[in-house]
Amino acid sequence: AGLQAPDVVKLHTSCFLFEEVCKVSSPMQDTLRFLFRELCYCVFSGFYPGADVLQLTPFWVLAHQASVELSEERERADIMEEGSEVQRQRVSDLEHELDVVREDLKRATLEARSACESREELVEEKNRLRSQAAQ
Repeated sequence: AGLQAPDVVKLHTSCFLFEEVCKVSSPMQDTLRFLFRELCYCVFSGFYPGADVLQLTPFWVLAHQASVELSEERERADIMEEGSEVQRQRVSDLEHELDVVREDLKRATLEARSACESREELVEEKNRLRSQAAQ
């Protein structure tokens, strides 16, 4: 079986009772207060002497929350990475299509120039023949 997390309610109840025991006058009172204070520093985030431990969050709860958030962020990052890869492939495909269109355009431009030059040559030849026929 997996590890079981401590029960926060039981912890708060135990700390409340421990704090109440620390208030009982006894030869051990200073030692109990010291132990309570040190225990709370080790267990609760944001503890300070006089703090209401029932309002504080234990470190392991924060660590568990951080672990869950990290797992969610990793999952989100994986999804984003997959989406990014799809977009990279799409960009690559579009770049290839653009290269093909550019080559087609270049070829069509060369053909148009060649046709234009041929037409100009024919017009010049026609004009030359007219001028010879007129003489």
